[in-house]
Amino acid sequence: MAPKRKSAANGEAVEDGLESELRRARVDNTGAHAPSLAQDSRLLHRHDAPSGVINVSRAAALIAWVCAVAQRQGYSRTAGLSFGKAVAAMLALKERTAPGCVGRDPALRRQREVLLNIRLADVFGMQVKAVEYGKGDVRAVEGCQAIDAAKVDEYLARAFDGRLKDAEAAFAELANAYASGEIGVEAYRLFQEFRPTPEQVGAGRARKGDLRLERLRELAADAPLKRRSSLADAWKL
Repeated sequence: MAPKRKSAANGEAVEDGLESELRRARVDNTGAHAPSLAQDSRLLHRHDAPSGVINVSRAAALIAWVCAVAQRQGYSRTAGLSFGKAVAAMLALKERTAPGCVGRDPALRRQREVLLNIRLADVFGMQVKAVEYGKGDVRAVEGCQAIDAAKVDEYLARAFDGRLKDAEAAFAELANAYASGEIGVEAYRLFQEFRPTPEQVGAGRARKGDLRLERLRELAADAPLKRRSSLADAWKL
C-alpha cells in the first residue's frame, strides 16, 4: 500500500521560501522578469559543483518536478510547465487574484471562469484550474489568464543554468517509476524527500540549495514499479 501523502495545502508551511522566490523571479504573462534574477550571482549555478549536484532554488526545482509529474499523468510538457508555475503559486501564496481577472468577488470570478470554460485538472494530487489550449492541449490558469509556458521554460533554463536537461531526465526517471494513477498521490511527499536544502535564509533572498540527482535515482529504485519489476525478475530465476 502506498504511504499516505500529507495534504499539500497543509505541508510544513508549504514551502515558505517559494513565496519570496516567486515574488523575486515572477514569470508573468507580460513576459517581464525581475532583473535581479539574471543579475544576482547568488542565483547562478556553481560550476565547481559535482555533476550529480545542481545548486538551484526550491521554487525552480518544484516547478520542474511538477512538470515531470504532469507528463507522467498524460499531459504535454508545455502543459506541465504551466501546471508547475500554478502549483508553486498555490503552495506558496494559497490564494491570489492575478491581473486580468474580473474583480475579487467570488461570484463574478466564477462567472468569468464559466465564460472562459475554465475547469479543474487533477495534477500533482491537486485540483488546478486549467483551460483548453489549442488542439487537445491545456494550460493552467492564474487568475483568469492562461499561463505562458514559454516564459516558465525560460525561467527554468536560467535557474538551472545549463543543467535543466539533467534535472528533467532525473525527474522523469522518478516519475516514471510510479504508475500514472499513483504518482499524483506521492508527488509532494517525494518532493519533500529530495528538495534542495537552503544554504541560508534571508528576507527577500532566494532559498537555494543542492539538488542531488543520486537521491532522485535512489527514490526511483525504491518505487513500487521498480520493486515489482525486481520481484518478477527474481521469480524468473
